[in-house]
Amino acid sequence: MNTREHIISNIISARQQSKADIESKIGYINELDGRLQELSRTREYVLNQLDGADAEAMQEIDGNITTIREKVDTLRTELNRLRNRYSRDTVNIGIVGVPKQGKSTFLQALTGLDESIIPTGFKWVTGACSYLRHDPSVAPGDAYAIITPYTSDEFLQEVITPFTNSLGLPRLFSPEDLRTLQLPSIHDLPRKEQHMQLERLAELKTNYGKYERLIGCAELRIDKKDIRSYVAQCDESCSVKYTNWYVVKKAEIHCCFPQTDIGKVMICDTPGLGDFTPGAQKALVEKLGNGMDVIFFLKRFDEKEQEVRQTDADFYDVIKEAYPVFEVSDWSYLILNRSSHESVPALYIDELQRKLKTRKGVFELDARNKVSVGQAFESILGDIVTQLPELDKKLSRHCSNLITDLQNAVAALTKKAQRSLSSEKPSHFSRISDVKQILCNLTTGLLQLKQDLATGKAIAEVPAFDQFIKDTLASMYGCVPVLESNIVDEQNPQEWMGEGWDKLRAAFISHFSSLDETLNGVTTAVKKQMQNILTSADGGRLAFVSDTPDQPEFWQDLREVLDETLHEHATHLIGAIDNLLNTQLSFRALIMPRLHALTDALSTTSTHPDFESCRYTPGSSLEDCRTRLVSAWKTAVSKANSMFSDDDDGGELRDINSAPLLAMLALVDEFYLLWMKHNGRAASENTWFEFYQKHATSVWPEIYQNENSRFAITRRWNNAINKVVETLNKFTK
Repeated sequence: MNTREHIISNIISARQQSKADIESKIGYINELDGRLQELSRTREYVLNQLDGADAEAMQEIDGNITTIREKVDTLRTELNRLRNRYSRDTVNIGIVGVPKQGKSTFLQALTGLDESIIPTGFKWVTGACSYLRHDPSVAPGDAYAIITPYTSDEFLQEVITPFTNSLGLPRLFSPEDLRTLQLPSIHDLPRKEQHMQLERLAELKTNYGKYERLIGCAELRIDKKDIRSYVAQCDESCSVKYTNWYVVKKAEIHCCFPQTDIGKVMICDTPGLGDFTPGAQKALVEKLGNGMDVIFFLKRFDEKEQEVRQTDADFYDVIKEAYPVFEVSDWSYLILNRSSHESVPALYIDELQRKLKTRKGVFELDARNKVSVGQAFESILGDIVTQLPELDKKLSRHCSNLITDLQNAVAALTKKAQRSLSSEKPSHFSRISDVKQILCNLTTGLLQLKQDLATGKAIAEVPAFDQFIKDTLASMYGCVPVLESNIVDEQNPQEWMGEGWDKLRAAFISHFSSLDETLNGVTTAVKKQMQNILTSADGGRLAFVSDTPDQPEFWQDLREVLDETLHEHATHLIGAIDNLLNTQLSFRALIMPRLHALTDALSTTSTHPDFESCRYTPGSSLEDCRTRLVSAWKTAVSKANSMFSDDDDGGELRDINSAPLLAMLALVDEFYLLWMKHNGRAASENTWFEFYQKHATSVWPEIYQNENSRFAITRRWNNAINKVVETLNKFTK
């Protein structure tokens, strides 16, 4: 059933589903802005190294960057505005107008609340910005408020600083400084507006001790009877001034509107425009543009009026400023508040519709009449639910157009930037035969490594891992740790046997603690051989993998370079490297826990069933104890040996034993296939040539030793450009 409540819920749900996409775009925009700033800094550095035509081209680039960053700021503002809109769980309606137009009276009739919550009076009485939220769980006529106070910094920047700036007073660094602030004489201030501002600032200073407790405190839940003291400037008689409202950033008042089928709606009661508070108009524009979905522009009819007042026209301009993307007639409704007995001339209505163009013309009502207010609200709300999706689409299209414009501008910038600094390539690039020779040398070295691995020559300096385990177990089985005794031990076999168990356990741990080191030795030896091939003068001179091979950066650097240069061609290469890096982790995950379990079984407190017959029993002689200890040792060695046997686990562990060599063989094979066979020899040569070209400074580092050389400057400039392009590509996905 498409009730209005259901439609509003669907609008909110559709918005929230789009919020994640908006947030990701904001993230890309921020990243792009950072890249543009980096490009600008690089331009300044490069410009200092150049002269002549290159310098002139660089000068032009700066203006392009500035223009694009302005586009970035504009797009970021609109995306943030759209994110705020899509993050709300209500449809927000702002009630605006100049003071004393009946806004609060209208809200009382609309919500069923009274003076205790929605203040009215002969002077400005609305203090804090109140949000009236329809909440069916609240009894009719009842209410409670969630009060959000300013933080210390917000209160300083948004409340106090506008006064000190307007009055030419010293900057304050904390709200506490207000206590000692020296105020000027009213005679020193030339404008009447400043006199009123000075009066308000004096009130803030005098009453600081009364509201200080609220600054920076957590949200407060306030009962109905106390709400007015937080949102109004005075009590109902306007005789007692309140101070809490100074510190209230927002008051969300939960109440039950008398209208049916209203849904998730919140109405904002804003202070009247014309308040002398510095920055009030700017704050109102910000609140309307970032916090409201539609606007009710409330105006009181005066029989003396024959034409639209300038103050009303000014307010119309404020609404324009709040959401420049929309026409005022897209999202605002003009409500003319008149008493029931008043008759509004048709000519005046025509003038209102002509000069203050709002949606659906003019809605006439009596703000004191609940029926009149209810009927007008029902009519407007019916239009709102059909108009909101159109407004959302318009905003989305606007942001899409800004994104397209930015993409085109950045693409044009990067092309211009790339042309602004010509690249002088070293002679190696013009002599492809030299590059081919290096690649051939690299291939030769890799094939030799493959042969060395197959024959075991590449790891001759350390024993093969699996053979080492076999040899270790064989020697352990036939060589039981020495278990000496003395005359004292013979008097106490049980104590002697306990010490014997500790010696067995220590010996077992000692034998197997070198397994990790041996595995490291095997992989490190092969890494060294691979590194020598990649960085040698005959093999490739890839200086960017010059870290010591026992450090993870060696493989990580190589992995990243392969990935960013060869892309999908490097998939198997990277897989082999990952396999190599994961070998030791797999070893620890599968073998070491089993060995630890055996060492635990050799402890004096163990109750492992396989060692039950080896334990001390009362009356056992010293020789019996020695026999049992030898049996325990051989049991432990046999269990360790079973881990490398032909059962299921053993097969898996044997794979781990050979994984370093298998991974390295796979790595060598993939290098060889990429060079010699992948998509034909010619395509492979081109791929590798691009690889070397991109990493020219590492392949031929001697050419780039001088950071101020033309090659180094060009590379730095191109890197900055490439980062902008990479970020733009992410943004367009």
